[in-house]
Parts: sequence; structure tokens; C-alpha cells
Amino acid sequence: MTPTASVLVCRGCCCGRDDPEPAAQRLATLRSGVDDLPGGRVTVVNCLGPCSDRDVVAVRHRDTERRGGRLGTTWFRRVDADAAGRIAGWVREGAVAPVPAALVPHLFDPGTTGSPSVTPDHEITVVDGTPIDVVAALSARRVPDAEVRSLVRTLIGYVGVSWSVGVEGASADVLLVGADRRVAEDADRLGAADHTGDIELDLSVAPGLWVLVDDGGAPVSVVVATRTEPPGARGLAELADPRGRAGHVLFDLGVPGTRFGVSVEEPVLAARLRAHRGRAAAAVLAEVGTQLIAVSPERVVATPVATTRVRTAVPALGGRFPEGSHTHLLAERFTRDRPSIEQLSLPGGWWVGAVASLAGALPRTAAAARDTGTGSAPRLGGGSRDQPRSGRRSR
Repeated sequence: MTPTASVLVCRGCCCGRDDPEPAAQRLATLRSGVDDLPGGRVTVVNCLGPCSDRDVVAVRHRDTERRGGRLGTTWFRRVDADAAGRIAGWVREGAVAPVPAALVPHLFDPGTTGSPSVTPDHEITVVDGTPIDVVAALSARRVPDAEVRSLVRTLIGYVGVSWSVGVEGASADVLLVGADRRVAEDADRLGAADHTGDIELDLSVAPGLWVLVDDGGAPVSVVVATRTEPPGARGLAELADPRGRAGHVLFDLGVPGTRFGVSVEEPVLAARLRAHRGRAAAAVLAEVGTQLIAVSPERVVATPVATTRVRTAVPALGGRFPEGSHTHLLAERFTRDRPSIEQLSLPGGWWVGAVASLAGALPRTAAAARDTGTGSAPRLGGGSRDQPRSGRRSR
């Protein structure tokens, strides 16, 4: 059989952020590598991970004669114009020859740097789109209300499932990788936490769950949706700390589309934020952003159905993101009218409250999402043998 390959290109917060035009040129170069390749395609992914690196590209390739018909994946990072051209040439030949020597410095193992290894049994596949055009919706299947709690419990309980709450430019990625990882369930509230962050889902507000699948029917993510419309643009506001901690003040930055707050206990920073009450988030960040990075207060990103808290340090612009949970806060993206894949996949009257990515989950966990509502969902045990070797992720 003729060899074929597909290319996954990350264009999330950390990829192509500083130089969008060269990034677009690299994307065009990579597309040229599959133009004449049977079955080849380039897929743009909102976040491929790991966020500690940038300009990540993954090439999935198949050669039935040499690989027994199973997919392999080769990962590249810090892909510049030269590397993009070399990758395109390698892909154009079917990606079956050894990687050119000039590309070796760009190779990496995502399983050791904050992202899961993509195996033939579990692939990342999303609908093609570009960072300029409105992204295409994935096929969505609603989970029966009677099975919502069971599926949420499965997703919360398993290492390798990552959670995202927020909007483009202002979001929390909860990636629980610590040995102190713990899961809790209290009435209608289910949550998980480690030292880097936590997430709590509130099922008392009757959320809707949708499983999003790719064009091959494989589950990509699960959306926990709400009927409460997201907030619009508003000014910075001072709130009481939700945990009642003495000396802590929560400031809602007023980001359009989500609740993005910082829980501050440092008096000087709190005073500076108070001076900006009522101002738009972008204006506040222009004045106080440097100090927010230096202090790295706990960030609280919330929707009506999900609350996340992130405790890792905020990286400086261009710096490396920490392993585990982290946030993205990029003021220049707040005003973009570009719906996410998840939002476009939902019916009218529903809004994204949280997204559980299945990219880093075990195939067995993905199967639970795929089979929910069909009467064939597998029974999932809680033993360590059912958990992957690493709590790595990719969104």
C-alpha cells in the first residue's frame, strides 16, 4: 500500500504567538508536503501540547509494508521555516525514511516533556481548520442525563484526562500530574486536585454533556455545557475570597466570556488592582501585568458549572510553562470573535462550561465516552493498573 502521512500543527497560545505571519508561512509550507500525498492532510489543533515548548508539529505516518498497517507518530518542536521545509519534504516522501539529520535537533518525546505519547491505539484527530478562519465544528452526541454523573466521575477520576475552562486568551488548563493527586465527591460536586491546581464540577445546575467525535467516530473531548450565557465585557471588580481565607482578596479581571480572577494576598499588588476597579481587563493587564507575573497569585477561572484554581508560577512572556496546571492570559486575544470548536459543536442555547480532553487518556477511558448511551460502556475499575504511566497531557 502507498505510504501516507498526516501532519498536526499546534496553533494554541504558545505556538505562533510572537510571529503570526511567519507561522502562517510555515503552515503553508507544511501543507505543501501533503498536496500530492494520497490520504495526506494537515490539521490545525488549538493546543497540541506540551505548553513548555512552542511551534509543535506531530507527523502521523503509516506504511503497511514496513509498519504492519499501524500508525506511528514523530514529534517535532520549535519548528522554524527551515525545519518546516524539511518536514514537508520528508512527509512528501511518505515519512517512511529515517528523519533527516537536520531535523534531529527538533525531535522530542512528548511523554517526557508534558504531553502524552500518541500510540496506534489512541490518536489525536480533530477537524481541519486554520487560526484565521472560523474553525469547523466536530460531530457532537449528547450524553443521556441519567449517565452524566457516571461519565463525569470517570473523567475526573482518571489520570491523563486534562480539563480546560475559559476562553481563547484567558483560560485554565488543569493537568494533574503530581503524586499528591486526589479525587473528591460531595453530593453534586465532583473534583480533583494536586499541588499545581484543581477543578470542581457542580452537577446541581443540571449541565448538559456532549461527546465530540472526529470524522472517524473517535471521541476527542467531552464538553460540560451550561445554559447560562457567559458574561460580556465588564470592569475589574473586587470580590470576597470564595474560600474565606484571611488576607486574601479575589479580583475578577472582567475578561469577556469567562470569570478569570486572581486571589491576592500581597498588599502592594492588591492596592494596585484596587486602583483599577471598573477598568477593562486589557487596560489593567497593561498596567499591572508585570507585577502579576512576578507575584504569581492563585488564579481562579470559573463558569456556572466548573471552578478551577491554578497555583503554579506564571511564566514571563516567551518563558516555559510549568509542568502541571497553568493558565493562559493574553490580552490581545480577548476581542477575537472566533468561536471555539467546542462552542460551534453545541446546539443553540448551550455554552461551554468546561472541556475534558481525551488526548492523554487511556483508550479504555475514551471508550467509556464513546459508548456512553449505547448500553455497551465498559466497566472501569479504580485500580492503578487502569491508569497510564504518566499524567501527561495534550489538549
